[in-house]
Amino acid sequence: MKVGDIVQTSVESIMSGLGQETVEGSGIIIRDHSPMRPPHIGRIVDVLWDDGLIEEHSTNDLVVINESR
Repeated sequence: MKVGDIVQTSVESIMSGLGQETVEGSGIIIRDHSPMRPPHIGRIVDVLWDDGLIEEHSTNDLVVINESR
């Protein structure tokens, strides 16, 4: 995951037992707090959600729905 990717909260992190398509809302990664970490290790990022809220998340709790170039 990288700055500019559009993401959703992963269904595994909210433990709803439903499919990813049931998760509402999306956001865009606007800041990577750990740019020196290898990409396969969980990173801490700021996400600007579609309701205007900015929250810090672990990439382990997010799913990319559209990658930036």
